[in-house]
Amino acid sequence: MPGLDGKAAAPPTDFVKVIQAFDSHERGILFQWSAGSPFVLSAELRQRLGDAVQVDVPGDAYVAMDYTLDWLHAAITCYLDPNAWDEPQPLGDGTIAGSQEDVDLLVAWEEKGPHLLLIGNYSAGFGAVPLEGEGRR
Repeated sequence: MPGLDGKAAAPPTDFVKVIQAFDSHERGILFQWSAGSPFVLSAELRQRLGDAVQVDVPGDAYVAMDYTLDWLHAAITCYLDPNAWDEPQPLGDGTIAGSQEDVDLLVAWEEKGPHLLLIGNYSAGFGAVPLEGEGRR
């Protein structure tokens, strides 16, 4: 993986750093730039999410909007196998779809291992077809 200077840089191995490396959606970047602060969850939402999954969600958890499922698959693959950063990944097994299917909100942190919450706004009118595709993947 080349760095800005053209020399090979070691890929990140920390779970959150790998997730961040694959997050390039302009909405989240623009939000953070315009707000002048990182994207953080409110204490109320952290509490509600934590109650739902029975785990404490830390205040410094990484938060991303519209995280593409293909990129999530690539990030998890690279986290589990650091050699995958430099290897083409096969298509056709159903895990990489070449689509823009995404999860509305992604929350990631490491505390005694990686944690990943994927939140979708299914009450906002998503039809059966997108739900079926996102749910399957």
